Amino acid sequence: MWPASEPLPDGSTNFASLPELSYRPAGGDFGPVERIPVELPKQYLTLGDDIAIGPQGDVLVAWSGTTGATFALRPAGGTFEHALSIERPGPYLLNYEPRVAFDGSGTAVASWVRQMGTHDHRLVAMMRPRGAAAWGPVREIAAARHIFTPRIAFDARGAGVAVWSHEQLYSSGSGRTEHGIDAAAFDPALPDIDAVKVSSRGGAPALVVDVTRATRVTIAIQRLAGKRVARVGRMRAKARRGRTRIRLTRVLAERLARPGDYRFAVAVRGRDGTLGAPVRAAFRVKR
Repeated sequence: MWPASEPLPDGSTNFASLPELSYRPAGGDFGPVERIPVELPKQYLTLGDDIAIGPQGDVLVAWSGTTGATFALRPAGGTFEHALSIERPGPYLLNYEPRVAFDGSGTAVASWVRQMGTHDHRLVAMMRPRGAAAWGPVREIAAARHIFTPRIAFDARGAGVAVWSHEQLYSSGSGRTEHGIDAAAFDPALPDIDAVKVSSRGGAPALVVDVTRATRVTIAIQRLAGKRVARVGRMRAKARRGRTRIRLTRVLAERLARPGDYRFAVAVRGRDGTLGAPVRAAFRVKR
């Protein structure tokens, strides 16, 4: 994959760098040059690119365009779809360092760094199962003061790992910084929790959870007392696709016998132990 220079269609003397590439099948020669369809002038290639080939022959490419991270998918034996650009999170903020990969099932994964502030960078990712018409929701992998040169990879089961370099202030006011390497396991295919509510039918409170597919969830219970939040306990449970009523363990049910205000926090648990963003539901135990 490389940039090809072409005049912009605005009548000016400016040129754009458009992404082109060529394929070489196993045991064969490189084929004709193929240009990825882009929207000018905002999607032309400015710097950085990445490419991944899935186990079934799908191709996913990425580059940094004028509006930030841009991705294009080519199904095996087909042609490239129109490129997808990730819009900036706000004025003077960026989406940059795009990276791509496939897991063992052929699910495409696109990641990039989202700049939310001068010293607030987020490594995020989205996935697209093979044959799906659209990308899934964006999920956060990590947050740091600075994130540079990220890389992502997957095993055959779909568990992912991300690696990146970081920069951190060494001490306040000294101007000195430290640099290092960080890594995190993640599962971009975590199902979504559509709704969580509390049911008191039959005595002790129980949770009713709606999820997009069968999964395991981690449940944390907190007691609210003014501005203080006290931990009551945690448990794990299985949730079916759709609506599942989850009964509390005997120990947690006994702890909830005390009147007061409480809160459930439910998070999907990934195959690698990664927890998704919690969904909360508050309830009150009356006297």
